[in-house]
Amino acid sequence: MTPGDAARHSFCQLLYRYFWPFQYFRDVTRGSQLEQVQNYRFNRSMRRYLPGFAVKWCCLSALWFGAGTLCETALSFVVPAACCYLTATGSFMVVVQVAVAWVWLSHFPGYACFWCSFWRFRTTPLFTGAERMGVNAP
Repeated sequence: MTPGDAARHSFCQLLYRYFWPFQYFRDVTRGSQLEQVQNYRFNRSMRRYLPGFAVKWCCLSALWFGAGTLCETALSFVVPAACCYLTATGSFMVVVQVAVAWVWLSHFPGYACFWCSFWRFRTTPLFTGAERMGVNAP
């Protein structure tokens, strides 16, 4: 990103790029087997950024829990407190997803590509009924 790119993006787009980690990763379920392996290797190389995103979302979660506590105890606003608690819980679910992705990419090299090819194999028929019985299909 060059300095000129920051001027072209809106503040909301910059916040999105700052907080949302999943845009930096590639889908390993699409493409040929070679492309899947390349995408998984790319994702493994990008895993080093996931702890930073987890910290950002953990801070957001703590901020929303704090706001909910403030609304509930000091201001006696129940509905805004519930909204803050729900938002904090959603933020914490992103923390869990990022942590699971980081652990998966750190400890299972190439394992996901095996499952992608396995499920593709299970869903595409290799033989027709006649070929399975040894009879050549027309």
